[in-house]
Amino acid sequence: MGKNLMLVSSDETFYGTLPHIAGQLDKYLCATLFGDPSAELLQRIRQMVEDHDVRGIITRGSWTVFLQNQLTIPVFPVKIDADDVYRSINFLSNKGCRRIGIAIYSYTSDSSLPYGVIDCYRFGDLCLHISHFGGTNEIEYVLERMQTIYKVEYILGDVEAVRLAAARGLAGHVIKLESRYILDSIEQAQYIVQLGANERSQSRHTRLLTNLISEGVLSFDSGGRLVTCNSSAIAMLQLPPEPQGDVETLLGLPLETLLRQSANKLVSIRGTSYIMNAITSQLRGQTTHTVLLNDADYIQKIEFSIRTQSKSNGLKAKYDFTDMIAVDSQSLQMIEVAKRYARSQGTILIRGETGTGKEVLASSIHNESPRQAGPFVALNCATLSENLIESELFGYEKGAFTGASTSGKKGLFELAHRGTIFLDEIGELPLNLQAKLLRVLQEREIMRLGGDRVIPIDVRVLAATNRDLRQMMRDGSFREDLFYRLALLELELLPLRERTADVIPLFINFLNSHMRKNHLRLYWEDASVFTPLLGYEWPGNIRELENLAERVVLLSEQNEIDQQLILSLMREKRPTASGDAVLLPVTNDLRVVERAYLENLLARFGGSKTALCGYLGISRPTLWRKLNPSD
Repeated sequence: MGKNLMLVSSDETFYGTLPHIAGQLDKYLCATLFGDPSAELLQRIRQMVEDHDVRGIITRGSWTVFLQNQLTIPVFPVKIDADDVYRSINFLSNKGCRRIGIAIYSYTSDSSLPYGVIDCYRFGDLCLHISHFGGTNEIEYVLERMQTIYKVEYILGDVEAVRLAAARGLAGHVIKLESRYILDSIEQAQYIVQLGANERSQSRHTRLLTNLISEGVLSFDSGGRLVTCNSSAIAMLQLPPEPQGDVETLLGLPLETLLRQSANKLVSIRGTSYIMNAITSQLRGQTTHTVLLNDADYIQKIEFSIRTQSKSNGLKAKYDFTDMIAVDSQSLQMIEVAKRYARSQGTILIRGETGTGKEVLASSIHNESPRQAGPFVALNCATLSENLIESELFGYEKGAFTGASTSGKKGLFELAHRGTIFLDEIGELPLNLQAKLLRVLQEREIMRLGGDRVIPIDVRVLAATNRDLRQMMRDGSFREDLFYRLALLELELLPLRERTADVIPLFINFLNSHMRKNHLRLYWEDASVFTPLLGYEWPGNIRELENLAERVVLLSEQNEIDQQLILSLMREKRPTASGDAVLLPVTNDLRVVERAYLENLLARFGGSKTALCGYLGISRPTLWRKLNPSD
């Protein structure tokens, strides 16, 4: 079947900002039209349907019900996916919006649904007010309540909701649909249109087509009764040859729940996991609900195969600069310098204590560099013996040593060709290998162990250390000429105790990460819950902070993170020595000694009495009495 779908939308960016999939869309679309629903545009649509032999219309928002009631060809809504909403919320949150109203068009015709209800959610200082609407009158009512009662600052929704919000003086942001969801909807619509064109009242030809595909296909009427299904669905669900029943009997969920499912929803049916998509269409006044099922295990195997093949041409850097959370001025300045260094070809020496994120920084530099399309290879020089490090770095020819592979092996320098190699803990590299590394940096060539030919390489070297290499040079344990080759450009990652402004933002980022990994949704009253974190010097740096965040996620009860939990986990930690000794007065008056100690702690907390109270687990009045024992 040729191009027989038409795109209708109030938002021109629905199609125009997707040039990278325009070629794919053009395979299906024979016409497009943009504008708000009106009698004039309806007449144009009818004419275009006739002129172009349109078999189905792709649309969104208020156009959906408008066209379903006016046309006899099927209308396919492109629904907003949860990922689209999440990205838009994140965009507004980064702009500083803290009270966001979300108005989403509902595509169901069920008049019993409670339209206009506003659900409120709070995540820290971010407040979300969410409502579904089915028409202009309902959205007007929702917007009025959001503005007058909930004092929202921004409206997030479809074109119609944003336009009506603007008329009320509210700023708005149209939820942008990710291109793959638009393409998926159009491809599924094309599939349903083709079924409808060929089916002609469950013809034998349609049965043949559906039985040839691997997906399970089930069609239900408006009441949820099974109309037809293909052989794949019968095999997947272990149904009898001529199955009968309704949605709930066959799939285990009510029709209303089925229609609200998001795209590519993971569901369990009779103990087996499937990827499910549900599409509602209308043809000659008849409503049909079509369900597509894919075996989840089969999809996972295909995804693993594709991922494995895509990695076969080299290792990839996992992080970029967006993964580096920083608000501290020194940290931000270091990141900006690192971005400038990334554009060069020079070697970089990264200095920092254990756990400060040296590999994250190295990975980010690679992904910001002109070599980002090339491989990123990392080696920790402290984890292998001298002989193993040499064979790993330079590779070996067959028979080079006992136990060597009979086909030989490429070294990491060869694997990193036209990319980046990251040598962590470079201070642990033995002296004889330091000399070989120096030659690689000078000559840009290597020779495998047991080999007799020189192999040219094009590799950028990044190195990192938690040791004082200058002192090692003076001690004779690190080559001076290698140091100056590696330290052409230098970066220093500050320990967490010297960038306390980053502690809470980093901790919240780790909380969010581990909540996603553990499929949990937690909340906290505000950022002051985390003030006890500021009273600890974090000898394990960012790695130790992330470990604590994971424990907090796993131990939080009733979906809430409170200060008492953090205090209980912090009590086993104690601040390390900050450098200068604490001088206490020699006196028999313990109150004077206590006051001097508290004043020293207060200075280490930057004068923040709230942070000190959080660390000690006492109230501000108690702290005041201890600092003023004579009052």
